[in-house]
Amino acid sequence: MIRNSFAKASRKARVASEVRYALDAPAVAGRPGLSPHNSAIAAQMLAWCRLIRSPTSQGNTVMLKEFLLVTALFAMPAMAIGEVGDDAAVKVVLESYKQALERRDLSGVERLFASDNEVVESGKVEGSYADYRDHHIGPELGHFESFSFSDYRVAVRIEGGIALATETYRYTIRLKGKPDVIERQGVATSVLKKTDGDWRIVSMHSSSRTPKPKPPVTP
Repeated sequence: MIRNSFAKASRKARVASEVRYALDAPAVAGRPGLSPHNSAIAAQMLAWCRLIRSPTSQGNTVMLKEFLLVTALFAMPAMAIGEVGDDAAVKVVLESYKQALERRDLSGVERLFASDNEVVESGKVEGSYADYRDHHIGPELGHFESFSFSDYRVAVRIEGGIALATETYRYTIRLKGKPDVIERQGVATSVLKKTDGDWRIVSMHSSSRTPKPKPPVTP
């Protein structure tokens, strides 16, 4: 009994350390030493922090992180320490890719893709992610001053070791040295495969269009 209690305490301490590590990071997935399961927990907690934290009070942000960390640790025995659903793990992969685009930094993003992957954008087969990065999205990001997503929604369906995901969103692009602002409404469908416990993107297809103007506000 003592040995089991010690083992549970050790697991909690390890998870707490990993989650704290992720919460202090600009990106959640792909960090050295962070397990995919605990990365998913950290991603969800980080989203909560962003939702409710005050941008003018660093102290409040730290307190919120500590509160969410403790809350998650108390909830973990019900779902098993370090265990989260495949649904959440898939969302971590997609969120990590989205964050990389917003940072305009694709370093390490290839780890999110399976070795036999394919990218399709707006009716064109781009080839592998490496091809897409080197000849399309990578050079394109170099011309952007900022790239931000809004109205983001994602739906995931798991079928054994395969996941099907649909993302809908709007994105806004500001170009370097130009007043132009590009706003688009987009959708992406992705197929992910679970290999050795990790979800990776096998196929990604995205397209976008000019959003419909919002209806005028009536007084």
